[in-house]
Amino acid sequence: MRVNKTWMNKTGSLTFEVRECIKKNVLSYRYYTINEDGNETLKGVAGTKATAVKWLKKEYDIEGMFKIKKKPRKKVNAVKVEYDGHKFDSMTERDFYIMMSNTKHVSNIKLHKTYHLLDGYEIASIVNQAGKRKVRKKSYTPDLVCDITGVGKVAFDVKGSKMAIPRDFSLRKHLFEVKYGIQLVVAIYNKKSKVWDYS
Repeated sequence: MRVNKTWMNKTGSLTFEVRECIKKNVLSYRYYTINEDGNETLKGVAGTKATAVKWLKKEYDIEGMFKIKKKPRKKVNAVKVEYDGHKFDSMTERDFYIMMSNTKHVSNIKLHKTYHLLDGYEIASIVNQAGKRKVRKKSYTPDLVCDITGVGKVAFDVKGSKMAIPRDFSLRKHLFEVKYGIQLVVAIYNKKSKVWDYS
């Protein structure tokens, strides 16, 4: 059996998935519940995606819509490492921290500080039985924030390549800079020139 597409919805502690499957040229839609521990339960099989969603919503108070589950992008050098008492998501991030720590005009370095961007809210909804849906608050955590002499406070998001920049980054950057007045810069290590590129 091959899975073509997966639609998902997360409500509370449960994740709901509808999987478009094909077996011996027969198309079916299997729907599952997945708990916080990752244990999944097959709830049934339907002939269409709409029917699968309908049966899940009939049994559970599901908020919001089912969205297509995208495959995660591959990370470059995404090996978690520890250095100087700090944990880093990648070797690239660690190398950037080392470089900044050894730069004279850089001070007051803070790692992985979370900034609040938008409040959560509740709104009326026509797509679920409850008649309302909750939207979680939005926050952003840059990899590194520091003071630079003559510039002020700057936040950095370290990436292994341009392909690793999320699609919604420009919106996130806009919200962050407007709210906190701190410029947000993407730092990418250029392996050919062996220097950091900033954008």
